[in-house]
Amino acid sequence: MPIEKCTKGGKSGYQYGSQKCYTGPGARKKAVKQGQAIKASQARKKRKPK
Repeated sequence: MPIEKCTKGGKSGYQYGSQKCYTGPGARKKAVKQGQAIKASQARKKRKPK
């Protein structure tokens, strides 16, 4: 999922997919970090032995 523009409380910001909308300074960086955390979590779930 890509980083997308969003609005929250009348302010523009960024979000990763349909996750939380970040606004203010550093908003895009926070959205990228959220995306990285989601991808890392998905990778751990795939490696987990059954």
